[in-house]
Amino acid sequence: MFPGAVTLPTMLTGATDMSFLRAKGVHAYGIGAPALENETGAHGNDERISIDGFGKFVELSIER
Repeated sequence: MFPGAVTLPTMLTGATDMSFLRAKGVHAYGIGAPALENETGAHGNDERISIDGFGKFVELSIER
């Protein structure tokens, strides 16, 4: 879907339930959300993403 895309390890200040799976030996990976239209509204009442970005995210999530 994204030819030439580069994957990078990142560290975030948030938390994830995947840490419990990893502790049990389960390989768990996160994928990023689509780009926000308004970076300052992340996880707030005014958070916005584009319809096209959301569609790509859904397509990537269900890709087999």
